[in-house]
Amino acid sequence: MNDPRGPPTPTLQPYDRLKTLELEYDLLGFLASAHPLEVFGPRDRRGDWTRADRLADHIGQTVHVLSWPVSSKTITTAANEEMAFVSLEDETAVYEAVLFPRQHRRYANLLACDAPVIVTGKVDEDFGAISVLISHVARA
Repeated sequence: MNDPRGPPTPTLQPYDRLKTLELEYDLLGFLASAHPLEVFGPRDRRGDWTRADRLADHIGQTVHVLSWPVSSKTITTAANEEMAFVSLEDETAVYEAVLFPRQHRRYANLLACDAPVIVTGKVDEDFGAISVLISHVARA
């Protein structure tokens, strides 16, 4: 005899966390339940990176920060060259960085994408504000 309820419903396995976050990003266009670096950052996190919340411990030193670009403001200098003030973040904090004209010409395009980058630069403190003076940017 046939079962009037039909065939049994298959048991579906839940997606793993990474797949769930990727689908969330595809649907919403942003991540609501995790930092973008968790999904789009390098899987191997053993790099020699400084956390953004520890930049104050490295004033005057060159650091490498695995970062996600947040926003930037481009200005024109007195010499008619473009430079930018950039906000970046990692999973620990938001931080500010400066892209002087030479670096702006080289790396501004990398900071204009929704993609993880490794920012290298010297940590500077000016009137209590900490920023990174960018010397190099690379895709993570």
